[in-house]
Amino acid sequence: MSITITATILINDFEVLKETVEELGYTLYEEETEIAMYETVEYGYPVLIPGWRYPVVITKTGEVKYDNNNGQWGDTQHLNELLQTYTEKKVLKEITKFAENKGMEIIRKDGIIILKKNDEVIEIEIKKQNINIDAKGFTGSRCEETVKNLNLPIEIQSENKKPEYFQNSFINYESNQKKNEIWIL
Repeated sequence: MSITITATILINDFEVLKETVEELGYTLYEEETEIAMYETVEYGYPVLIPGWRYPVVITKTGEVKYDNNNGQWGDTQHLNELLQTYTEKKVLKEITKFAENKGMEIIRKDGIIILKKNDEVIEIEIKKQNINIDAKGFTGSRCEETVKNLNLPIEIQSENKKPEYFQNSFINYESNQKKNEIWIL
């Protein structure tokens, strides 16, 4: 693996949100509205979830605001379904465009979306609104560039560069050392 990124996807694609809400049988207000919740007032696009006392509000910046009183005013499972379904749809929409441009194959396996071309692989695991991206088979900064080119609206939580990330300079240095050692012998 060259790089692993953990991120939260921002809900900023209204068409995907609308499709997600319809699929789940929820209701989406298509105009921004001010919503009074128990202790706060939120402004954004309300999503009415059956059994919830207050709507979930999606802000212009893609944040999700809600008050369900730790599950007493609405089953958190419904919110999780909304986030998971939206994230899957948005990721598939963006990576399909990317894969077509790069000639990569898209594989769905055990809840993971895989993009593959030869030895280069990008694995995307989705858990609610969070995604883990593993870029494998890339060397140097190409993996970072490739992940950025996926065009996912994400807020990066953590980034871990694997040894392969530094492979180009390390291999070149090691090869030069071996050549020198050979000449010395």
